[in-house]
Amino acid sequence: MSHFTCAILMSLASIAGVAVGEDIALAAKDTTASEALGKAKLLKQFTESVYPMLTRGGDKSCVSCHNSPETSSLVLVGNPTDDYQLLLENNYFNPRQPDSLLARVTHKKASVRMPEDGKPWSQRDIQILRSFIAEVKGHEKLDPL
Repeated sequence: MSHFTCAILMSLASIAGVAVGEDIALAAKDTTASEALGKAKLLKQFTESVYPMLTRGGDKSCVSCHNSPETSSLVLVGNPTDDYQLLLENNYFNPRQPDSLLARVTHKKASVRMPEDGKPWSQRDIQILRSFIAEVKGHEKLDPL
């Protein structure tokens, strides 16, 4: 991305109220300014509305349980930007995937539902996640089943 394009992206993001750091600018390297702004907004929304749900609960939070390959095939690193990218790249935001984030927190069987040892997500939390996933579907290519 040229310095000019990066400057435009940062200006657009500032106008939209989205903080854009180097990680966002690098992630948007091969995109248009509009696409990059959409990605920056999604990351901001994830960081502010979804990630707090993944980190709440202390040692029983999603992030604390999914922190090593010994405990799960999904390994979160504890950084919202990196975890967002990991969830996106591995199709965990695709509601049609049986192991998607939405499928796991809404599963009817308690033995499959996440969090494994924690309290089930509230309907409000699930709706926040559903709304976020709808936004992701509008901006990102999600792999089909």
